[in-house]
Amino acid sequence: MRILFATTVLPHERRTGGEIATLNFLEALTALGHEVHVVGYRRPGAVAAQGKGWIDAGTRPIELAEAGWRRSVWAGQALALGAPLTNVKFTSRAYRNALAAAKPEAADLLVLDHAHMGWLDALRGLPRNRIFLAHNVEHRLYSTMAEYRGGPAGWLYRREAALLEPLERRLLHRSCQTWCLTRADAAALGQLSPDPGRLRVFDLPGQAVAGEALAIPSYDIGMIGSWNWEVNRTGLQWFLDKVLPRLPKGLRIAVAGSGSEGLDRVDPRLVGLGRVPDAGRFMQECHVLAAPAVVGSGVQLKTIEGIAAGRPMVATSVALRDIRDVPDHVRMADSPEVFARALCHARRAGAPSPRAGSQWLARRRDRFFRQVAMATFDLGVADGASHG
Repeated sequence: MRILFATTVLPHERRTGGEIATLNFLEALTALGHEVHVVGYRRPGAVAAQGKGWIDAGTRPIELAEAGWRRSVWAGQALALGAPLTNVKFTSRAYRNALAAAKPEAADLLVLDHAHMGWLDALRGLPRNRIFLAHNVEHRLYSTMAEYRGGPAGWLYRREAALLEPLERRLLHRSCQTWCLTRADAAALGQLSPDPGRLRVFDLPGQAVAGEALAIPSYDIGMIGSWNWEVNRTGLQWFLDKVLPRLPKGLRIAVAGSGSEGLDRVDPRLVGLGRVPDAGRFMQECHVLAAPAVVGSGVQLKTIEGIAAGRPMVATSVALRDIRDVPDHVRMADSPEVFARALCHARRAGAPSPRAGSQWLARRRDRFFRQVAMATFDLGVADGASHG
């Protein structure tokens, strides 16, 4: 098939779990022999994408935390239009022009990657055969964030949730398949779908990040993520507020990823590294990895990559959501007290065999490619595009 893949940001820089998830699907579809044309924005300052068939829609801030004055503009537009802010911030003439350059009239299938791209559903001239790739159950995610935040911020999250639910319902109705990243998400979206049999679940493999194991790691505990995203930031804040006070004074705790800069000033035990050039190398520099997610939907790719790295890990049940066959070097803990004790115990224990993680990831990757092959086979899209 010739597939038009409409996403938020071209994922060549692999900055976030969402980008790596998108890459997983692009790699699988290409490996299966499909001709894939990807349209997306590029972050300001990002290098140009070199992938074959990738079409750049221009630069755009992807995370609101980095949008500056545009946040107010987009918020005003969202209020005036009665639309979700998460859709308005990705709507532009430049994106429509990039779609036109991808020759949608020649495509057999349209993949809408994220509910954030739901604004495309109303455009004419796009393939009628569609897949909705749901990275999260967005309306539930924003509803949960509203409970955590409260106040004016809570009101904004509740507004977003109320507007995203009918959007997700429409995308489910209009799509021949909806691709989900967890069984819990599929069950939740199935309640909105006219035919739950159209929903498929995929075991994302993430990216192989296992670097060379170090005899003497530099840090006692390590965390990595995209902390500028409010959902991830909530988990980090839970760790700082609830877990950190229960940990011994002499530990070195490294936090890597965008938004971690400046954490050195919060506590002398913390080292904020910002974005690191090699996630695998960072993970191997840590005795123990921590995954402190407390809200979220979809799958936590940094948890998958941490498991694959083979380092001891302590993770919440939210961080481990829908990850099956968790190996022995991973411990689940949801209360701050148990989480802190598990980190200290894992710090004292010996490191597992690096092969435990790599073998687990290899099995998961094989399963994912089979799932994508079966889903595309079952589409039954006839030769020749159908357009609406």
